[in-house]
Amino acid sequence: MENNLFETINIADYTYFIDYWITIYYGIVFQWQLYLVQAGTIQQAYWMMKSILQDNIFNYKYK
Repeated sequence: MENNLFETINIADYTYFIDYWITIYYGIVFQWQLYLVQAGTIQQAYWMMKSILQDNIFNYKYK
């Protein structure tokens, strides 16, 4: 009778459940971190381009 519980909780189902939550966790957290990194690099590229353009306009106007 005590073996019955272990047989109802199948090992394959348990690992599938763990894989399911790992997939959800990485799908949410890892994608969000990637999105934040991409947004950070996009913002840095934007500020770099803006500063370069401002420097070029400034040098062109007040040479």
